[in-house]
Amino acid sequence: MDQSTLNRFLTTYDWNREELNRVRLQLLQSEKATRWRRDGVVAIDDTLLPKTGKKMPGAGKLWDHASGRFVHAQCLVTSHYAEPDRDYPLGLRQYYKHGSPEADSHGFRTKIMQAMELVDECEELGVPAENYVFDSWYLSQQLAEHIEAYGKGWVSRLKRNRVLHTPDGKVKAGMWERSVPRHSFRKVKALDRNYWVYTKVLTVNRLGRVRVVVCPMTTLTWRENRSSWP
Repeated sequence: MDQSTLNRFLTTYDWNREELNRVRLQLLQSEKATRWRRDGVVAIDDTLLPKTGKKMPGAGKLWDHASGRFVHAQCLVTSHYAEPDRDYPLGLRQYYKHGSPEADSHGFRTKIMQAMELVDECEELGVPAENYVFDSWYLSQQLAEHIEAYGKGWVSRLKRNRVLHTPDGKVKAGMWERSVPRHSFRKVKALDRNYWVYTKVLTVNRLGRVRVVVCPMTTLTWRENRSSWP
């Protein structure tokens, strides 16, 4: 398709973005090779789109964790379906900085609020994935409980400075991880790879009671069926 033709379609004609996305996802479900399943996951994340134009809608000075500096960009909060042999985008929301003209016009919503909207959208679409995954920035009680209200689970990274409530008192996750004896780790196999892990149900500050998993180079947390907890 010629660029000018695509530009006219996007800017001149009246079309519904949400309806187009629904049709796209319906087509993906019509083929076995791209059909979503219960053992897939929905990933929630955000991404920056660097821009040079100062009048691009919603573009502003935003912190880029990848480069470690501020960049002029648009920010999109996205949901993405994934499993080992297939993945594709589900939905998106554009994030507008507080106090920006766009936020004043459309109403300011935090990234957590937009992530919750994307969860609602996935459940309305009937995405059967049993778990949502996201990085430590999105790990909040608000989002976790919103996902659980649908009977779904979640998995997230845990920042090393998050406070854990242990039988020995409060301790930061990083310090607690280093205190776990090596003989307490056990080998598990996932996706044809072996990992040494240690897991324990603990209370995380501003999150509640969750299962914390330690494996080399990362600490994860998730909430599962509480009836299985000791």
